[in-house]
Amino acid sequence: VAMSASSLVAVTRQEKTVDIGWTNYRVAGVTEAGKIDTSIKETITSDLINAKGLTVDFDEDANLSIVVHYYDEDKQYLSEATSSAYTDDFDATVPDGAEYARLVITPKSDEDGEISYAEMLKYVGQFTATVDK
Repeated sequence: VAMSASSLVAVTRQEKTVDIGWTNYRVAGVTEAGKIDTSIKETITSDLINAKGLTVDFDEDANLSIVVHYYDEDKQYLSEATSSAYTDDFDATVPDGAEYARLVITPKSDEDGEISYAEMLKYVGQFTATVDK
């Protein structure tokens, strides 16, 4: 079986990270105890994501902040970390024992203070979140 060099590279190169795409977000919030609250209208990751290698790169014109809620291997809430400013990229130190995370994305200003589905789609297009595979 003949195989070109470019085919071999494509087969052997493995991505080490994965993007958290727009389909992985929903409108809800997270309580101080780390539980989902659908009465809060923010943008959060629908499911817990891998906490290892988490980075968030904001677009140049983004006006968002991020809070990361960390959970242990049993999905029990541990703590949170917040971005230092609305446009700083986020590369947090993962707390000891954290295996999972949930992102909460908040715009700096929103007319009514509640995020609609359409607004959520706009906001998740202003950053790229990645985690280790």
